Amino acid sequence: MPHRILVLTPRFPFPLYGGDVLRIYRLCEALPHHFQLTLLSICQTRAEMETPLPEGSPFSEVHRIYLPKWRSYINTLLALVTGQSMQTAYYESREFARAVSRLQGTHDLLLCHLARTAPYAKDFKGPKALELTDFIPLTYARSNKLKGKNLSMRRLIYTLEQRRVEKAQNELARDFDLVTFVSEVDRAMFLASSGMPEGKVVTFSNGVDLQERPFSEVRAGKTLVFIGTLKAMPNADAVSHFIVDVLPAIRRHDPEVKLRVIGAVDEKFKARFESPHVQFTGPVPDLARAAEDCVIGICPVRIGAGMQNKMLDYMALGLPAVTSRVGAEGLDGSDGSTFVVASTPEEFADTILSLLQDEGRRRELAQSARMMIEANSSWSARLAGLPGRLLDILP
Repeated sequence: MPHRILVLTPRFPFPLYGGDVLRIYRLCEALPHHFQLTLLSICQTRAEMETPLPEGSPFSEVHRIYLPKWRSYINTLLALVTGQSMQTAYYESREFARAVSRLQGTHDLLLCHLARTAPYAKDFKGPKALELTDFIPLTYARSNKLKGKNLSMRRLIYTLEQRRVEKAQNELARDFDLVTFVSEVDRAMFLASSGMPEGKVVTFSNGVDLQERPFSEVRAGKTLVFIGTLKAMPNADAVSHFIVDVLPAIRRHDPEVKLRVIGAVDEKFKARFESPHVQFTGPVPDLARAAEDCVIGICPVRIGAGMQNKMLDYMALGLPAVTSRVGAEGLDGSDGSTFVVASTPEEFADTILSLLQDEGRRRELAQSARMMIEANSSWSARLAGLPGRLLDILP
């Protein structure tokens, strides 16, 4: 009989929009041959409470707990006073804690997604694994560095949260038998911060579904594309930065260049930046089709941590990718071979203009990137070792 895993998530992992949702879903998808999975998830809308599971879901049971956003906002405000990390306070729920207590006795192993659910593991009697994905204090640190020395309420909150979430993450993780990250960069930073034994902290990089991301070598036109939910702070910053600081310089030399942004977007953000040469599609059912007339993928991410899934998408689809150094972290491949790194707005503009004028160079980058993706970046290859590591911590 397969071992039973209780999986705790702070967000309902359907539909598969957003890197954190995709990440935990793919990890769970790699496990059913060895385990039987129960999902216990927080839902923050009534629609999520009713969302049907897709065919082939890896979960044999699904339990949902409704946590209204107004209650999460109160939790967060209280955390400012009490000193608790806002990341964990936001997802505090007595109903969720009771559900964990009710289900734990029939499960052999607990898998927590992110530090947000880690507090619910304290009374679990069996082995526990924590999927942290990235080193989130780095996101706050980079955001504060970007804003310089200017004082603001946001900067103050980010500074407080950087310290609090790092402390909470380190303390919570010590109670787990296995901690997983998406890249060696994040793993190394966590080890240096937490002092945990190296053997308990491992890396499983993200992959890409090659069937959902078919390669297209023949690309024409002058449309750039950014893929990612703009409800995530690093993506919103990246897109606004590109539209304000990079795109005007490109369009001064070539007014036909346009930008398409694919992913969930706040209406206020959309109203601020949408124009005849900047298009927001929102979430799309078929990413490959939505980007089929685009010629270059951009990743001007300045803050954040972990791995940028958009870069894997670009390289799989045949879109030559221009990225910041932050956007290249955690990736296989190299600058100039499978993608191009640009460090300043001027470098971004010059690199993109050069690629738009050189079809051969675009094809060369696209082919090299796709070959690398096919060789070692499928989800099955990336996560092949996960079941064994979980079996190792079982008694």
